[in-house]
Amino acid sequence: MKYKNSRFNIHPTSCRKTAQGFTIVELLIVIVVIGILATLIIVAYTGLQQRARNTQTLTAAAAWVKIIRAYNADIGSWPGGTTCLGENYPKGFSGSESSGTECAQATGYNVQASIVNQLKPYMGDGAMPNPDFQVVGDAEGNWTRGIRYTNSVGGGGYWVGFTLVGTTECPDIGGTTRHSSVVYTGGVLCRANLAAS
Repeated sequence: MKYKNSRFNIHPTSCRKTAQGFTIVELLIVIVVIGILATLIIVAYTGLQQRARNTQTLTAAAAWVKIIRAYNADIGSWPGGTTCLGENYPKGFSGSESSGTECAQATGYNVQASIVNQLKPYMGDGAMPNPDFQVVGDAEGNWTRGIRYTNSVGGGGYWVGFTLVGTTECPDIGGTTRHSSVVYTGGVLCRANLAAS
């Protein structure tokens, strides 16, 4: 039924407001798209963080190689023993233990002040190069973090080992040659020769 008025021809249902909004399917599609975008951003951010941490470790390892080589050139021998390189290492696998080893599960892998003190005069500005302290390990309880120096005359020479996370590749650093690598769950321990024994 149409109403006529002097100026307008109005239909009674045309004055009603219609409810407009999103259907449940449209809302679900938007939620799924947001979830996918969030996942992509988190994965990209995590990858960037991991590369930055590995770069920090590689930079510190290259600096330690220079420091140890400068010591060798000046003194005519390599530092004796085994030590973690850097400072403020967390203890044990979890990193929250009150005691234990710092850069590997094996006995003796702690910062040895006597070795580090021998190297301090070769640090230039005095700042100690620090690696990232993420830990990688395996099902047998073996683990590693950071950087370490080993003077192993009978067992493979003088090397610097450094831990990289999220990769199994070991780049060459500071003109060293690769001694060996040990692949762990989530990363790798790279060993770089300083000199043959």
